[in-house]
Amino acid sequence: MTRHECLKILAALLKDEDLVVTALGWVAGEWHSVRPTESNLYQINMGMCTPVCLGLALALPHRRVIGLESDGSVLLYLGNVTTLANKKPGNLTVVVFDNQCYMATGGLPTATAGGTDLAGMARAAGIREAYEVRTLQEFETQARAALGRQEISYIVAKVEAAGKRMSTNMDGKEAKYRFVRYIEKSEGIKIISTHAMKMD
Repeated sequence: MTRHECLKILAALLKDEDLVVTALGWVAGEWHSVRPTESNLYQINMGMCTPVCLGLALALPHRRVIGLESDGSVLLYLGNVTTLANKKPGNLTVVVFDNQCYMATGGLPTATAGGTDLAGMARAAGIREAYEVRTLQEFETQARAALGRQEISYIVAKVEAAGKRMSTNMDGKEAKYRFVRYIEKSEGIKIISTHAMKMD
């Protein structure tokens, strides 16, 4: 199965108000192509997608938060999974698209191309609802279950080392401000101040 096929399935299961954060790489453009809404935050730096999702899930416990991770990103900061397991936000689902390589930088293999089992590591860290899926049917089943439960879920989707170079049509700063303004509007809160600087 491909990541893009999985993303299309996931997009059909989400509500407009669900918050989605993507890892760095081609997943951002592919996700934008299937769900181009203001409730997406695109291209968080490598290793930082999961921590941002955790922060959002803890700060907004009444909103569902979905992280679209990659194997390379997860492997960079393995400690993130232990923090997830200890904080256990019930409104967070992390989907790790594991293509067993660093595709965006030439395709060098990641540790999952060898013997590393990310779902097994998540379970060992303390995340009970952690699963590896290899077919679209398995992916849809686990995605539906994750979005319906009040417990943190961790889905490792073993996908082909293939992708589509698509653009979000915005850089990181624009994506950040667009997402923050959406949170401000939908939650009725102020996050970023725009006070004018005073000059002496």
